[in-house]
Amino acid sequence: MPYKFPNSEAAILGRQKTAQKYYQRNRDYILRNNKTNPNRIKSIRMSNWRRANLVHDNMDQLYEDYIASTHCEHCHRRYQSDYHRCLDHCHETGAFRAFLCRGCNSFDNYLHGRNAPPTPPDNNVAN
Repeated sequence: MPYKFPNSEAAILGRQKTAQKYYQRNRDYILRNNKTNPNRIKSIRMSNWRRANLVHDNMDQLYEDYIASTHCEHCHRRYQSDYHRCLDHCHETGAFRAFLCRGCNSFDNYLHGRNAPPTPPDNNVAN
């Protein structure tokens, strides 16, 4: 039954509770489906990369390499979970750099050369 006074405190509170209930139900449904549908997970992740201005020639191949990555390219530790796997990129140019663990990506040890793995020799340099 509608309230006699729609702007009363009780009416407003009732509408807020109803909206919250439907919002929560819809939110739970969306989260449940997004976490279980592999195509949706891929779509969301790639959308986040594009939003972060990541530049790469083949985003599908980059995603496949990302999923196949099991160890940090900097510290060589195994990822504890998908949450700890990060894609590092230059924020100025958007160029992809490496697949890193959250620790290496957060503290920029990789960028500043602290504990950096040895770089391979450049074969194009004339002796």
